[in-house]
Amino acid sequence: MSLAAATGLHPSYIGQIERDVKKASLLTLELAAAALGVQVSALFGHSL
Repeated sequence: MSLAAATGLHPSYIGQIERDVKKASLLTLELAAAALGVQVSALFGHSL
C-alpha cells in the first residue's frame, strides 16, 4: 500500500512534500507517522 493510500492524501501532494515543493502540516506528519507505525519524531531522523 502506498503512503498516499494509507493516509488518505492525494499521491501528488505526497510527491510535492517529498520534493520539498510543499511543506507538510502537523496533521499530515501525524497521518504519515501513523500509517508508517512510527512516532512523528522518527520522520526527522537523528541529529545531535
